[in-house]
This record gives sequence, structure tokens and C-alpha cells, in this order.
Amino acid sequence: MQNGSSATLIINYVSDRVRARGIDVLPDVIEEPPLLVDFVYSRDISFSNNDMSISLELRNLLDEEYYAAMANTAIYDQYDLGRSVSIGFKFNF
Repeated sequence: MQNGSSATLIINYVSDRVRARGIDVLPDVIEEPPLLVDFVYSRDISFSNNDMSISLELRNLLDEEYYAAMANTAIYDQYDLGRSVSIGFKFNF
């Protein structure tokens, strides 16, 4: 393992889409996926002939929520996705 680091910014955009087709007089359920922004960082380290790696993942930096509605009026589904933070450590011996 060589010493090195990697940083990645991930942006995930999806336009509005039909989640469920309406029947009879009920309108379609339109899903409005959130804009998701994530950041991932990792670093490889050699120490005393042992290889180590540390990592950091930050997910949903904008703290967006999920939303779906029927014809943009009645809320069909809505919830907070929340942010998440992960820290990792790997040691090879």
C-alpha cells in the first residue's frame, strides 16, 4: 500500500418522476427526489511496516428530505433522510 489520499464530492440529481400511476379519478403520485451531496475522503498510511487506512464519509450534506405528492397538492409521502457521518479505520498486519 502506498501513501496517498483520495477526496470525492458526489452530487446526485434526479428530476421529478411518477412513483405510482393514478387510478380512476385519483391523480398520479409524483416523487420529487432530493438533491444529494456527499463527501468521501480516505488516506493510506504506512507505519512501522504496517499499512493503515482512515476514511471519512459525510452523506446528505444539504440535509434534504424526501417528498412525494398527488398532483402537487396532497402530500403522499414525506420524511427526513437525515445526515450521516461515518469514520473508518483499517489496519493490515
